[in-house]
Amino acid sequence: MTASVACASRVYGAALRLLPRELRERYGDDMRQTFEARAAACGRCALVALLVRELFDLALARVHTHPFVPSPKPCQLRRPHVGSLSHDIRYAFRMLYRQPAFTAVVVITLALGVGATTAVFTVVNGVLLRPLPYQEPDRIVQLFHGRNGRLSMTYSPMNYHDVTTQSGVFSDAAAISPSSASLTGTGDPEQLEGANVTTSFFAVLGVSPRIGRPFVDADGAEGGPSVVILSDGLWRRQFGARPEAIGSTMRLDGKPFTIVGVAPPELTIPAGAEYWRPLVFTRDNLSDKQRGAQWIGAIARLKPGIDLQQATSAMAVVANRLSQDFPNTNKDRVMAAMRLQDRIVRGIRPPLLILLGAVTLVLLVACVNVANLLLARANGRAREVAVRAAVGAGRGRLVQQFLAESVVLGLAGGLAGLGVAYWATRALVALGPANIPRLGEVGIDWRVLSFTAAVAVITSVLFGLVPALATTGSAIARFVSTAGRGAIGHGSTRLRKILVVCEMALAVVLLVGAGLLVRSYQRISGVNPGFSPDHVLTFTIGLPEAKYKTSAAAAQFVQEFVDRLAVHPGVEATAAVFGLPLDDNFAASSSFTRPGEVDSADSPSVGMRIVTPGYFKALKIPLRRDVCWIRTTTPSVKKWSSSTKRRRGVTGHASIQSGSSCTWGSVSRKRAAVRRQSSAWSAT
Repeated sequence: MTASVACASRVYGAALRLLPRELRERYGDDMRQTFEARAAACGRCALVALLVRELFDLALARVHTHPFVPSPKPCQLRRPHVGSLSHDIRYAFRMLYRQPAFTAVVVITLALGVGATTAVFTVVNGVLLRPLPYQEPDRIVQLFHGRNGRLSMTYSPMNYHDVTTQSGVFSDAAAISPSSASLTGTGDPEQLEGANVTTSFFAVLGVSPRIGRPFVDADGAEGGPSVVILSDGLWRRQFGARPEAIGSTMRLDGKPFTIVGVAPPELTIPAGAEYWRPLVFTRDNLSDKQRGAQWIGAIARLKPGIDLQQATSAMAVVANRLSQDFPNTNKDRVMAAMRLQDRIVRGIRPPLLILLGAVTLVLLVACVNVANLLLARANGRAREVAVRAAVGAGRGRLVQQFLAESVVLGLAGGLAGLGVAYWATRALVALGPANIPRLGEVGIDWRVLSFTAAVAVITSVLFGLVPALATTGSAIARFVSTAGRGAIGHGSTRLRKILVVCEMALAVVLLVGAGLLVRSYQRISGVNPGFSPDHVLTFTIGLPEAKYKTSAAAAQFVQEFVDRLAVHPGVEATAAVFGLPLDDNFAASSSFTRPGEVDSADSPSVGMRIVTPGYFKALKIPLRRDVCWIRTTTPSVKKWSSSTKRRRGVTGHASIQSGSSCTWGSVSRKRAAVRRQSSAWSAT
């Protein structure tokens, strides 16, 4: 025996004096010999751990045998709670290892349920729950503007200026106008989506470029320098993530722009933007005559201590004043604010929550299935339960054993489900529609891991309590009296039937919901869009402003291109349209007046598309009423538009021709707004 083992043995022998004399005289020698044998087989570090553990056990034994506490009989001596729990867990592992088929079925069932739930929660977390990656995102709001219950995110420059400066509730504000541009000079031409923003844009969001500088006030002045800030993706794709790109020049729509910064990857406003240019307001834009031209979006940052309700009330005061001062364009208009995150996810929130509820039902089905399997398995363990009860195991001790097994199964299923969730999440992100906001931010983080752990523990307790309670309690006496020769009994059979009924009910709910979704999809797919999409090829043409400086030049190019395209073999019809049908990202509307009416704020408005005459033929759109095609003429612009407008069953037509008695009230202003939204023509 080494010196360290001998020293530890003496310390242990001295600690044995803590036990009562009867126990020490009866078991002391055996305990010392057992300790010496275990100590001789340990290394130095393991010996220290063994000594500490044994001394702790002796101290616990001393507490349980305190003179003021009645000493239990030898047959009633129990192991400490922590030790019994660890023993139950080890026993659970051994039992499950001996039944690999049963364990595999339970783990796979739980993995599918937990994995599906975790995958959907991962998407919900990334899209709905995770805060926007900006400074104090709860104080960033989107400004709305409209009337008659229809709110829009577009403002006229003057209305935007008044509401952001006169309401007194915003520390800063920024205007945004989505745009597109053709990138040339760096290989093949590429059409880019971006935005023109005021110089306060980055300050409102509270972000800084990862390299370079943000916009300064001089960049937004009329006649200021042509500068641009790139997105992280465009910087990596076109410039190889080289820092030397800062200060270099790139050509957008044929015009040189100096790169002054690269935005951080988390900046995704507006969605899909790959560049940001300064938005410059001209004197004409800031004229009161242009208050009806609504073409910019607006975001703002609330002042500290100002909540959303206070901001909306202050905006209402400004809107009321503007309606009195400018009734022709602002009568009965309301202004409101909404948190930016709520605005981004408001369209996708209900579908995601419904999907989360559906996969939760799948998880419940998995839990009921596993509970039924465990209950059937417990039927074959009646003898074991009877023996445990006969030697003094109480109901709590038996329930602990069953719960230990279910927790082991639940954790194994949770780990397997986490792997299923990882791949399912990648599939959802890859196959998900592009219009789902923040889909690129979806990923597994501490919230997802906490959710998975909570689901694993809760489900394990949920399906583990069923066999634990059914196998213990009043049935113990019967098990003991029959020495485990009987089965669980009629009560267990009735419980299994109840579980089967619950499982079938949940499955029917899921099947009915899935059938309704499939039926809805079929009906939506069968809706006639009003045109024939078969054998129709669409593409986009980007015209650089440096070459096509006027709308007349752009219109002439488009018409010539359509005419050249029409003579190709296999082409039945050609047309051009500014804004493809059913395009959610395109919005253009105009108010109009009829003969004898005066343009006012109450004039009706309609959505519009600017098209060439072959548009209806190319898409095979049937005409339900007589249509009059008007070739609109201005001193230097030639375009075509459909003039059929229906209101209350009455068909009429209007044009912008000079001297016409039927005019479009603000179509010229609207067209200017549309040109700023996108410089691309779409040909069909």
